[in-house]
Amino acid sequence: MGAVFALFAGFYYWTPKIVGRTVNDFLGKIHFWTLFIGVNLTVQICFYLIFNIFILLSKPISINDIVDREFKDKEYNDIDYFTLDNKLNSLPTPKRPNPNKGKNKLIFEKLNNIQAEAKFIDLIVSKFDILLNTKDKAGVYMFFNLTNGNYYIGSSVNLAIKFRVQMSYVKSVNLPLPLAINK
Repeated sequence: MGAVFALFAGFYYWTPKIVGRTVNDFLGKIHFWTLFIGVNLTVQICFYLIFNIFILLSKPISINDIVDREFKDKEYNDIDYFTLDNKLNSLPTPKRPNPNKGKNKLIFEKLNNIQAEAKFIDLIVSKFDILLNTKDKAGVYMFFNLTNGNYYIGSSVNLAIKFRVQMSYVKSVNLPLPLAINK
């Protein structure tokens, strides 16, 4: 902004010499103070906002924050087994791709190369196994789409609850995972 002030100073200094008429002193002072106060307010507001955003972003996230978020998720979005069963049974059953043809062969090779403690193929068929194997366990999970090879990775303090919560979103929320499951 210093350059703008210099330009206006030059304008107010040289214009009378070039044109031959003086500029109204009162209007010049109004212009200067309006510009000065406006620039300072703008810079201070921007500094305040950026500084506060930096403080918020630099705040470390503790394990307690993550656990609290998980419990809030559980309270608001957890569903019982009957509702889970109805949601999964209402999903369309896509034709399972042939693992030996073209692009599907690459997708299945990609799936086979993933190292995991447990793998479940087909949500509807393996829902009991998913709930039993993930009960009271924390960890990282991945949903892998056999049709197009896309995947979704997440983590949770309680994987069984997270699975039920994710399934509660199917057909009700426009998020990437529920939309992919719904296809």
